[in-house]
Amino acid sequence: RQPELCRIAAHNFKTLGLAQAEIRETDSSLSPDEWPDAACCFVDPARRDTVGRKTVAIEDCEPDLSILQEAIRRKAAFSLIKLSPMLDIRTALRTLAHVAEVHAVSVQGECKELLLVLRPDAGRYDIVCADGTHRFRFRPEEEEAAVAEMADDTGRYLYEPSAALLKAGAFKLTAARYGLRKLHPNTHLYTADHLVDGFPGRCFEVKGVTGFGKRALRDLCRSVEERANLTVRNFPGTVAELRKRLKLREGGDAYWFATTLADGRHVLIDCRKPDLHARGDETSGKDAPPHGGTTEAGTPYII
Repeated sequence: RQPELCRIAAHNFKTLGLAQAEIRETDSSLSPDEWPDAACCFVDPARRDTVGRKTVAIEDCEPDLSILQEAIRRKAAFSLIKLSPMLDIRTALRTLAHVAEVHAVSVQGECKELLLVLRPDAGRYDIVCADGTHRFRFRPEEEEAAVAEMADDTGRYLYEPSAALLKAGAFKLTAARYGLRKLHPNTHLYTADHLVDGFPGRCFEVKGVTGFGKRALRDLCRSVEERANLTVRNFPGTVAELRKRLKLREGGDAYWFATTLADGRHVLIDCRKPDLHARGDETSGKDAPPHGGTTEAGTPYII
């Protein structure tokens, strides 16, 4: 619908040697019967309203896929739908039919993409979480059936799942697949006394666990010269509020997690990044994903 963007695309396609590319300057929702049949239809709806405000709901984007999805199914063998990463996955599944795969993609700790693959013959669907290095594939019923062991205390290592995995909601299954213990039913952090190979997220070595007594906090802040990277998980307060309370600056080698343990205690977990090369022999093979593979390491995930 935007002539300038069409001209730019035409120039780029020519420069790239894509002679087979055809550009149509039109409103897709007005002309679905004129579309050619295709192997794949990629749809990236505009997520801004008429005054430029961001939209999230499928019905508020243009084109409205809740209306257009039947026309897409008639024309394409399958389709790839790009949605707002803020959209709740369950809401998307209630709106769109015949979903075969849900892909949540995170970059540098933030969920950046939510993509749905639709096929006319789809029944059940898989969820794929990708963080640029690892992929974690599962079915919703696996998460429902999984049992996560709760931790009595914090082990030697702390595991923080990727933003994509958190978006997908594989909270219990993460613990079950990798032999980890969960800190609290609502705290999506995990712990173990050994290193886990291929974990879809970040791993830290625990240096200590501190309560919120004034003296303990003062001593902890002094030990890192009042500088640390701070994260809150299932904790009554924000990063900004806690940083102000502790008079803590951002940065340094320390990584602190303010969270709640299984017994209800609020604590600060003091961590550092582990030396994986020095401790490579600690990684236990039994903690790798089961045969058949659900995590694929080493292959960049590019959208």
